[in-house]
Amino acid sequence: MMAVESKWYREPWVWFLVAVPLSSVVVGMVMLTLSVKTFDGLVEDDYYKRGKEINRVLKRDHQATLLGLKADIDWGDNTVIVKLSAAEKVSLPATLRFRMLHATHSGKDIDLELLRTPAGTYFAALPGVPVDGSWHVQLETEDWRLVDRMIWPGSKQITIQPSQN
Repeated sequence: MMAVESKWYREPWVWFLVAVPLSSVVVGMVMLTLSVKTFDGLVEDDYYKRGKEINRVLKRDHQATLLGLKADIDWGDNTVIVKLSAAEKVSLPATLRFRMLHATHSGKDIDLELLRTPAGTYFAALPGVPVDGSWHVQLETEDWRLVDRMIWPGSKQITIQPSQN
């Protein structure tokens, strides 16, 4: 008896052997596309310098505790309004630095200078709507700093008090 020869493309093992390298090429192209289209920010390259600044930052946090500072932050339509109060009699500054630092995408961070209004609140226009996710919120001057976390969207009002660390 004579064996019937089948065509190469009808053999399942041929397709199995072709599928493995072909799937590697497809996955590689998907990964290349993702790496080109998404930006995850740069890693700090001066760790030593940043490490030396930790003590300075901790002193600013401690100073906010000593002054008894508290900030109520309200987000309006493309605005941020801050009402700052202190337990101690302190002259409040004319401007504050307001920072929203995204937990994973440093390219999405928001850094604003808030101006004091005649009513005693601080105000600034947001450059756009913050992206969804977890945010670190900082309100600071050269002497003190208030820090908290929030989830956007959902937090249209938050109160920041000094951390008890």
